Amino acid sequence: MERALLNTFGTTALSTIDILAGGLSGATTYKIALNGKDYLLKLEPSAPGITAAGKGLTCGEIATRAGVAPPIYYLDPAEGVTISGFIATRPLREVFDSPQKLLGELARTIRSIHAMPLLPKQNNMVAIADGIFKQLAASRTIGADLYAEVADCYAAIREGFPMGGSDMVPSHNDLNPNNLLCDGTRIWVIDWDAAFQNDRYVDLAIAANFFVADEEQARFFLEAYFESAVGDYKIAQLFIMRQLCYLIYGALILMRTGEGKLALASAEEQAAYGRGLLQEGINNIRSPRFQRSLYFVWS
Repeated sequence: MERALLNTFGTTALSTIDILAGGLSGATTYKIALNGKDYLLKLEPSAPGITAAGKGLTCGEIATRAGVAPPIYYLDPAEGVTISGFIATRPLREVFDSPQKLLGELARTIRSIHAMPLLPKQNNMVAIADGIFKQLAASRTIGADLYAEVADCYAAIREGFPMGGSDMVPSHNDLNPNNLLCDGTRIWVIDWDAAFQNDRYVDLAIAANFFVADEEQARFFLEAYFESAVGDYKIAQLFIMRQLCYLIYGALILMRTGEGKLALASAEEQAAYGRGLLQEGINNIRSPRFQRSLYFVWS
């Protein structure tokens, strides 16, 4: 970190340093102030985003060049240190003061992500999901009855829904509100450590789970993304992927809560939130709409 500061600014004399909340990647991020200006400092020891040969652009650099992510001032992928521009963010729902405005801007942002050049990281979505639910079972962070329901619902998706198909695009894979920053005019996307080529509906589903309230908004969101009317097939794709993302996010939150690194009150709140996400996915997968959606996907 000291080397990064010296190479970028010629000094390590920070005015302030504050830790920030992160996303799925596990990176530690800080807001730092130096010479009267704020920056984002990220530490990721696992050095994600490097190509197999150790060359080429990282996912974050590609996003910066595409105008989707803030500027990067320093990057050392081998040591996992990045210094980038800090966005003095405002609440999305304050800037985009109607569901249509917000969902339209989210759709535009996701469309820009999916139009980026090929990302260097390649992962298998099915293998990742399989691994997460195996880890959930081993972690014993939920009771046997709830896990049996989760496993059964994941099996219904795994067997009935074509995950990881041919419609692969550059995907952020963690579009939670912490990673969507608004400068008062537009949305910037940060934390690209979980990015890789993935099914386009993953980004759409994650964003929808945080910002889409009902079926009418879901249709509006998809039509804004595709810039055209959408039929039952695309609506069904989004609905099923949303349930998978509920299960995955719930599992990840509960496993991290079970690591014992949070204060008790915070851990209890996070655990309740994780179980709530699991239950939302379970309820929707048990509903008649899930079977109808599978029919539309295969018809």
